[in-house]
Order: sequence, then structure tokens, then C-alpha cells
Amino acid sequence: MWGWATTNQKALELTNPGLRWEIEGGQDLNHNSWYLVICNHLSWADIVVLASVLRNRAPMPKFFLKQELLYVPFLGIACWALDMPFMKRYSRSYLLKNPEKRGEDLKTTRRSCEKFRHNPTTVVNYVENPLHGRQTPQNQIPLPAPVAAKIRRNCLYLGCNGGAI
Repeated sequence: MWGWATTNQKALELTNPGLRWEIEGGQDLNHNSWYLVICNHLSWADIVVLASVLRNRAPMPKFFLKQELLYVPFLGIACWALDMPFMKRYSRSYLLKNPEKRGEDLKTTRRSCEKFRHNPTTVVNYVENPLHGRQTPQNQIPLPAPVAAKIRRNCLYLGCNGGAI
């Protein structure tokens, strides 16, 4: 995985002359700890950028992936070999017809996290936003000031050429 991240970082640098990374925080990250990264998935580059940024800072990331990605040539088998969890998501109508499937994604999450507890891991989850992942003032939920301050102190912020990632 780290070889892949290094190769992708070099490819990004070659194809984007003048690429500049702006990273705030993360000085205390280390390879012997566990991390949970929650992100908004905006483009295919998110995974490449996140792996590149975490490459020398944290344990190898494990991405929670949609089951359909298992069948993408090369990518699916590589992610399976790296023990990344594949999530089978069901529609509301399917769950109403098959209530025994309710909670399957939670069981998969628990099984995966049980494996991760024995080795330092960075678990990455790109949460799905019903508003297509675009943060606007209308869909942001205001947090109480003490909570927001604590979150800001414990976050790694990434920026690329002035744009948020």
C-alpha cells in the first residue's frame, strides 16, 4: 500500500507542476496508534491524496468500500488482499421486504474493527451525505462551541493549492 501511495504521490507531482500541500496538524500522528478518519468523498483523487498525506505519518489506511468495488479489475482483488472491508448496502425497500438483512453492514463493521484492534490501523470512512457531499451553510449542523473547538484541536486539515480536500 505504501509503495502505491508513494507512486501516486510522485505521479501527482509530475502531472501537477507546482503542486503545494498545505497540512495543518498531524504532528502527533505515529505508526503505533489507531486512527479513525471521517471524510466527505468529493472525487476519485480523495483516496490518492489521503494515502499520500498519511504515508509517513500513520498506519496504513483501511478504507470501508462499497461491495461493488470488489468486482473492479485489479482494484477489487488488491483491496481484498489488503483486508479492506467491503460493505453491502441495501435500499430501504429491499430491507422492508427482507428484514433479516437489517444490520448486516453493522455486523461487517464490527467484524472488521475486531481484526483492526490487534494492529495499529487508520480506518477511513467516506460517509455518505444525502445532499451529495457538498457542504453549504444550509446543510451544516452548528456544533456547540466547546465541541467544535475540541474537534478542531484533534483534526488534520488538508488543503491543496488553496482548495479543501
